[in-house]
Amino acid sequence: MSNISDLDDKAHYLRITWSKMINYASTFSKEFMALEDEFKSGKYGPDWDFERWLGMKCGMSYTLTYRMLAQVHRVATDAERERIKAAATAGKPGRKKKVHTPAPPAPVSQMPSQAPPAPAPAPVPQMRPQAQAQPDSNVVPLPTPLDRLAAELRGIFASAAANRAEWRAIQMRLCTKLVEIRDQLPHNTAFGKWCAVNGFGPDVINHQDRAAAIKMGRDPVALHQCLETTNRSSLQLIYANDFPR
Repeated sequence: MSNISDLDDKAHYLRITWSKMINYASTFSKEFMALEDEFKSGKYGPDWDFERWLGMKCGMSYTLTYRMLAQVHRVATDAERERIKAAATAGKPGRKKKVHTPAPPAPVSQMPSQAPPAPAPAPVPQMRPQAQAQPDSNVVPLPTPLDRLAAELRGIFASAAANRAEWRAIQMRLCTKLVEIRDQLPHNTAFGKWCAVNGFGPDVINHQDRAAAIKMGRDPVALHQCLETTNRSSLQLIYANDFPR
């Protein structure tokens, strides 16, 4: 039978590389979100958004990268919770089982006429509360995909167009982003409620413009051609009169 201590070096290696992987993912997450915030601020103009830049310059899918980071975050949080639980219970001394040595039998003349009273039951030990797991301060909490989409949509609505070309770029981003959100919320009631809760109610975009934007955003090529030729500014009127169907 092999000696388990032969694996000590491998155990040390796995422990170190696991810690490095979590730390590297945390560093990547911080840089990833910092770059995204720079794009949302309009620093690089309306022609570039973070998702497009990530795909064209880095060869990375925004959706897949974000999902992977979210999974790593969940795993890291669970791992830290388990580590804290293990640390909280490791210091508890185990209860040693008492070994009772039977006393030699008493002489018959000294044996009591009545049986001695039964010993009192041992007190039930009270459970000690476990330490509450705290998330690792090195793990950056990630918002949900819908939180991200809401932030991106707010950035689009906050964009100001200096000319017609910039206006067209903003409308392209608006329509395609609304498609992404609609696909996340296929039910009308849930979608309408989400828009209202996140500040995209009728005072920002009415449901007619929103519906037109989604329909056109599902065909980006046709939408781009339509925006290049139309002189209208209302999305519902563009969809009704200029968008090819």
